Amino acid sequence: MSRNQAPGTPTGEATKTDDSKPADDKDKQGDIYMRRVAIEAVEVEGEDGTRYAGQRMFVVDKDRLGDAQVFLDPGTVKVKHHKNGGWDWDNPNPAGDTNLWRGKARKGDQVMDETPPGTAEFQDTFGEEPQIEARDDGMSAFWPDSLVRAWGDFDSPGEVREMSSQAEPTVDESQTGIDYQSPGYQG
Repeated sequence: MSRNQAPGTPTGEATKTDDSKPADDKDKQGDIYMRRVAIEAVEVEGEDGTRYAGQRMFVVDKDRLGDAQVFLDPGTVKVKHHKNGGWDWDNPNPAGDTNLWRGKARKGDQVMDETPPGTAEFQDTFGEEPQIEARDDGMSAFWPDSLVRAWGDFDSPGEVREMSSQAEPTVDESQTGIDYQSPGYQG
């Protein structure tokens, strides 16, 4: 699974991993347990002056997981996409060599503007892997035939909920990033 490939805002207990894998299997990850995690895609200005938004906020990397699984606490793992995320499956990049809107891209000596169209939706933050379901209180992503399972009900698929636009308690943005250390479960 990819952890915060783009700027995100985690809350609560980020991840716990089971590191009991044999030492000769260093590239494989142990089981991952997620509870009370909220990841929000944000948009920032790059050094080149181009605005970039978070795009892949939750990705299952089956090669890296091996036989490990991801367990999601039902209803507590949430993602908020950004309309300017680079993946927009309904509006593919017309450049032709990728569906990703890269902001700026170099083709030979030419720098091309690939500004996203601003129409990315919740399902675009995952790629094409999960099953998406509309509910009365928002969208959900499921992985029915996957290593992503419900924590406590291992026969059920794991679920990532769409984060509402209402403010939810979060970790201050200045404390997030690759070196973020969770204070542990807070209630």
